[in-house]
Amino acid sequence: MTAIEKWNQLAELHTRHFNDGELSVLQGAWERAFETYLGYEYHNEVRRQYRLPICTSNFPVDIAILNGDVPLYFVELKCHNKERNNQMVQQLLDYLTNSRGRTSTGILICKRLYVYNFVYGRDDDEQDYVEIEFKQNSATGIKFVELFSKGSFSETSVKRFIKFTRNVERIRQSLTSDFITGLLREYFASRYCSDEFDEAINDFNVVIESQGEFTAPPSQSIMINQSITNATNSDTRNPMLRCSSNLSDNVMPTNIEELTRCVFFIEGKRGLFAKGILHRDSEGFTVLKGSKIASSVSESFSQNCQRTLELRNRMKTEGKISNDYELLVDIPFPRLLAASEFVRGAPTSKDDYKWKTKIKRSNGVVEKLSLKQVLGESNIMV
Repeated sequence: MTAIEKWNQLAELHTRHFNDGELSVLQGAWERAFETYLGYEYHNEVRRQYRLPICTSNFPVDIAILNGDVPLYFVELKCHNKERNNQMVQQLLDYLTNSRGRTSTGILICKRLYVYNFVYGRDDDEQDYVEIEFKQNSATGIKFVELFSKGSFSETSVKRFIKFTRNVERIRQSLTSDFITGLLREYFASRYCSDEFDEAINDFNVVIESQGEFTAPPSQSIMINQSITNATNSDTRNPMLRCSSNLSDNVMPTNIEELTRCVFFIEGKRGLFAKGILHRDSEGFTVLKGSKIASSVSESFSQNCQRTLELRNRMKTEGKISNDYELLVDIPFPRLLAASEFVRGAPTSKDDYKWKTKIKRSNGVVEKLSLKQVLGESNIMV
């Protein structure tokens, strides 16, 4: 069983017992879980009601995971529909305080799972911890399984995990639209006055959106929508822009969501072979990294498409277009027409965008259809 499968089983266990008020039922379920999914021997290494000398009485820990007689970490169980509170945290930290340095790692399981690294001398609210939601395929949950399994556990690794996860969360919380705008202001401050920047930024809509947690490390998307002259700001990590470069066969799309999964391509003179995808929420289009654009431009392009010509020249100077005219970054455009003119180096008719995709018919025949043909057959409005 993989770490992903093990974590998903733990998340399912938590859901199954979400409304159980009987702690004895939870106790038995989690004892077996530490055996089944984390590999510890029931009774010998998974010890229930482990007793520590707190003050003058023996106060039992719900579950202690042992290596011989030495505790590796403690587990405190609470009803799974209860939010964490100070009393729960205090109880777990008391265990760690009175373990007399034998372990500094504690787990609190309530509505979420909390991993604590106890440091003597710190106040309770200063202790480092990480919060993990019981969600299927949680990246932090999978890491929890890997770190706390038998043979893998070490307090040093847990400390690194907590520090890394908390720092990532701090960075996420800092990534706001105001923060990004502030960075842009700072970047341009050496070349332009603040009034000029304020006038320029007013034409932008800067939005940063969390994409949530995945089995892979989470990513953020930054979308900046502007005219063709400002279309050089792309972020190849943006999930909206990620797309396979393979020209795989597509079935005829039936809605805009399916249409945005199709990779369109354009080929022509002067080495042109480019790939791109439609944007989901606009008529925009992104030309994908690795595309080859036309190595020269037509005379009519130089005369009638000055802004697009300036963009090509600027991106070449900035090193975003290689010497053999391959794009080294994804480039989003606010209009499909602008994307077509950029890669072709030639003016493009409003109704003839030149982009095609491979469509596999129900009889197995694969056809190259233009975007205009796809839109006509599917009745999708963009």
